[in-house]
Parts: sequence; structure tokens; C-alpha cells
Amino acid sequence: MSPPWSLALLLLSSLASLTSVLAQAAPSCPTTPQDPGCAAFRLSDANATAALDSLCAQMDGMPGCSIRKQCAAANPAAAAIPDPYCNPMSLLADICHVDMPTMADCKPYVSMCGSASTASTSLNLQCKEPTSAPIPALLTSKAATQNIHSICTEMSMPGCEACTINSPTDIYPRNNCDLIATYALLCKAMPDMKQCADWKTMCAATPGLSYCSSSSSTDPPVMKMFFHTGKS
Repeated sequence: MSPPWSLALLLLSSLASLTSVLAQAAPSCPTTPQDPGCAAFRLSDANATAALDSLCAQMDGMPGCSIRKQCAAANPAAAAIPDPYCNPMSLLADICHVDMPTMADCKPYVSMCGSASTASTSLNLQCKEPTSAPIPALLTSKAATQNIHSICTEMSMPGCEACTINSPTDIYPRNNCDLIATYALLCKAMPDMKQCADWKTMCAATPGLSYCSSSSSTDPPVMKMFFHTGKS
């Protein structure tokens, strides 16, 4: 008959082996979101916020970072950014789903939820919640940059000085300016310019955005375009 201490060691060894097997068999969430075991996995607000901190430290001019600042500064009564778009997962989606999915800090999100340019096979439930959705029709950094360059090349307007964009093919300003705020400022002044079609689409999808309202005292007066026919 084995002594009691020998049986105890055998039991501990068996438990350690079982724990190791279970650990190897467990799904690695969120990097394997196709696994049914990952459906209930949740990216915490703290982890989403940490990713946002890093992303916006690198490229503070991205529309998603501007939205985040609005969320942090807004008077709730003013509803500058309507619900649910100030939730950490929604803010992360603005950058990682819509704008810059290849940035390193977006890797966990994209693995878990996919991006606008890739079909996601994720079974994760958090990704499908309304509080995880990006702002509909939010501009990418590339679209905002190129629209600003086109507007300011066509005509000099207040606000053009904010962004340093040297080429029509630039996808991000050289000086990290607030892209969506600058683009909105230009389009509020000249809403009928063809380059403002993206702004109109965004504002039609989410009218409550502060970038769409023209009630602010800081907004420029609407400018009108006059066409000369050559006739006197």
C-alpha cells in the first residue's frame, strides 16, 4: 500500500496535467473569434481605452480621435456626439473598423471583430452590439485629407491653414491637424462644393454630430459661389 504522501503527489501531478491540457485546448480569444467558445468573450473598456490612448498618441488627427475628444469634453445636455458613439468599443471601431485597421494597436480588435474592408467570420457577441458600432459613414483619414486638399487648392478659405497637406495623394496631414473638424469647418462654409459630398453623407446618417450642426457661434458664415458668365 502506498503511503499517503505518495497518493497526494500522484493526485497533484494528475491535476497539473489536466490543467495543462485544458489550457492548451481553450480558445485564444480574441485572436480566434471563429471559435464558439469566444462568442461570450468581451474586450474590457479598460483595454479598449488603452488601445485608444496609444492610437491617438500616434495619430491624433484621425477622425476617431477627434470624436473621442468631443466625447470627453461635451456637455451631456449638448449631445455633441449622440449615444452610443462615446462608448470605448464604438470609439475603437471608428479607428480600427473604419479608418486604420492595420495599425498595431488595432490588431486585437480586427482579429475579434473584423474591419470594413474584410469580411469577419467572428461569432463574438460584443462586436455585434449597438454600443460597439462605429459612427455610420464616418470619414476615413484619407478621405478627409484628400477632400481638404482639393477644397483648399480650389479656393483659399478660413480653415485651410490648419492642415499641412502637400499632395492630392497624401493620406494624412503632415502636421497631425484635426481632420474631421477642419473638413467640417470648410463644408459648413461651402456646403455645396462637390468635395463636401462625404460630409453630407455622414451628417445625413448621424445628424446629431457636432460636426454637422451650424448653430455654433464659432462656425463660419455660409459662403456663396457666384459664377461669371462673361455677360455684362
